[in-house]
Amino acid sequence: MKPARCCIGVCTAATLCGSAYAAGEELKQTPFGPGGSTALLSAFEGKSDFKIRVHAPEEDTEDVLEALDSLLRIEQAERRADEDDYVSEKQRLLNIQKNRIRDIVQAAFEPIHAMIPNPVRAEVERSKLTRVALCTAGAVKQ
Repeated sequence: MKPARCCIGVCTAATLCGSAYAAGEELKQTPFGPGGSTALLSAFEGKSDFKIRVHAPEEDTEDVLEALDSLLRIEQAERRADEDDYVSEKQRLLNIQKNRIRDIVQAAFEPIHAMIPNPVRAEVERSKLTRVALCTAGAVKQ
């Protein structure tokens, strides 16, 4: 058997086993028994063209801590900016509601204000009447 066909066969078998295993997970059953999946994985590992080497990280602990601190500072600055935006938006909405309440109260008291005379308007009317009366009285005497 050629290597390409062998790889395709193993990949197809792995795909079928994966879907069968997923179906078996729903039923809490393994389709090949306890050692079947291990045998399939070992057969697949022998045919691979690459190897994975795992090693410890090469970054210094101080560098990682500095990176985390800078990330924390950035996140705190963004959080403060978001809070400032929230507060300004909340204040804007509060001002809108205050204006609406002021308009409602003014509309509710408008009929009452119409019944109560305005002192300034009453004084102006009184002074007009007084002038008219004085003018007419002066015209009558002449």
